[in-house]
Amino acid sequence: TAWFNYVATWDGTTRTLYQNATAIGNEASTGLNVTNGYLQVGLTYPGNNEYLNGNIGQAMIYNRALSAAEVAQNFNDVRSRYGI
Repeated sequence: TAWFNYVATWDGTTRTLYQNATAIGNEASTGLNVTNGYLQVGLTYPGNNEYLNGNIGQAMIYNRALSAAEVAQNFNDVRSRYGI
């Protein structure tokens, strides 16, 4: 089994996706595509039943965008737990 660490951030103008503390994509954005509904981890869109086929080791939610350095620090703090 291979484990990966994924982090998504949004700083008010740019969405960034990280895999194992490396930025793998970003895009300009004027907002988030969220609603006031329930938060569901592992489901891409509730209407199409597209679920994660795997396990989630932990989930963390912040009230601000993490910097690239913070993403790297969090990854380095947990990577040995998952053998990454």
